[in-house]
Amino acid sequence: MPTHPESRIAFVFPGAGTVPGPAEQAWVARYVDRMLPPLRAASGVAGADLVAAVDPLRFQSLDPLARQCFTFAFGLGMADVLADQDGPPVAVAGHSLGVYAAAVAAGALSPSDGLTMLSAAYRLAVEACRGRQPAMLAISGPIDVEQAVAAMADPSMRVVIRNGAFSAVVAGPVAPVAVLAQVMADEPGVRVIWLDREVAYHHPGFVAGAAKALRGVADGLEWREPRVPVVSAVDGGPCGTGSQVAAFTVANLANPIDWGRVVSTLATMGIERAWECGPGDSLARIGRGCQPELDVRTTKRWARREAG
Repeated sequence: MPTHPESRIAFVFPGAGTVPGPAEQAWVARYVDRMLPPLRAASGVAGADLVAAVDPLRFQSLDPLARQCFTFAFGLGMADVLADQDGPPVAVAGHSLGVYAAAVAAGALSPSDGLTMLSAAYRLAVEACRGRQPAMLAISGPIDVEQAVAAMADPSMRVVIRNGAFSAVVAGPVAPVAVLAQVMADEPGVRVIWLDREVAYHHPGFVAGAAKALRGVADGLEWREPRVPVVSAVDGGPCGTGSQVAAFTVANLANPIDWGRVVSTLATMGIERAWECGPGDSLARIGRGCQPELDVRTTKRWARREAG
């Protein structure tokens, strides 16, 4: 039974494979009948036992695709629970590769087709970047990352993810990105984290060909009219038809994304509360940076309430 049927709720899906912890283990134990089916279904694509991967040590032994599959399946199971308990969403959104779970949650894709898109996007991006020495670097702190990248005067580097005024991700060839990392590390209050040295997600110069091939995969799937709009992280627009969702989830792979635009659109739609459907609380943290008044709830917050 929905606890707040009058509220306008959004479901948001993380893309990165965050390590599950005690909160995620407690959630799976509490809602085992809803959580295990999607985890089992995704295990075949992952080539690993994703039910066991709720254990942090098991999760850390997974390869990158299997981690993405775990995040996808966990998010869909969580959304299934929340739709009953807290009411259905009026919009959904996905961060980076989280767009495929968002498309499924909106009803635009079946879960199996969502996994097809996810695994194809990952494999095509890896192949497009093979031998090209890509890198992704997260930068947070009181600095203008766009200006810092422009000062490097290297067109191969791009800001590919904007997570608010004080958080961004830069992608490009590893050598100039490493120089930028050193420059940023010397700035007071600035933190740098290497994210990936295999794929440069959202970088047109690296993965445009992968997105073109992904379009061919999408064309072979059944896209339905979504029950609720999927908010684009590319331009912030709500995708309200199956063809729009398909086009966005393809374009998302090879275009810079901006989570601030997503949060702004959710606010315009009158969203009062968002649930982060996935392990961890990365979207809650960057959401607060984009719009502090947005109430983003997570498994960690749920676990504290249950214990309380």
